Amino acid sequence: MKGGLRREMSTIRTHYLDASAIVKLCVKEDGSETLHAYCGNHSNFRTTALSFGEALGMLKVKHFRYKTIDEEGYLWRWRY
Repeated sequence: MKGGLRREMSTIRTHYLDASAIVKLCVKEDGSETLHAYCGNHSNFRTTALSFGEALGMLKVKHFRYKTIDEEGYLWRWRY
């Protein structure tokens, strides 16, 4: 190596989130804490438009049909 410098190389991995994972990040469910911990240890996440739309639909059902998310909580989840 030039000048005696040695660089550590690591692989950057992309993690794809499906609809259920997106919902677990928004709503406290079984497995939410595990997923939050996993996301805290990794930094490159993606999703597809289809998964995002499916997650939105799941959150709407949780709010409008099952009433497990109140109005304020439902709207807060989509601020960003």
